[in-house]
Amino acid sequence: MEVYYICSLFRQIMLEYMKNGVDTYFELLITNEDPTSATGKQTVLLKGVNINSMAITKLDIEKDALDETMTFTFNDADLLDVFYAV
Repeated sequence: MEVYYICSLFRQIMLEYMKNGVDTYFELLITNEDPTSATGKQTVLLKGVNINSMAITKLDIEKDALDETMTFTFNDADLLDVFYAV
């Protein structure tokens, strides 16, 4: 998962696991939609999401905005919205 590096929440979750052994699971709602397309949108709900790896910090003086890639697993999913057939 590619995300902007603008929130400390994921690092707080990681540190809680590292220091206290508390493994956090959450839901992730992902919507893919292009308003210029006639295909509509697709929404997927991932359940039991658990982060496998991520960076604790980043430093890059060449970039305007930092991003990061996190690997994760999940144990269930629901398809809430589907693309229209074209």
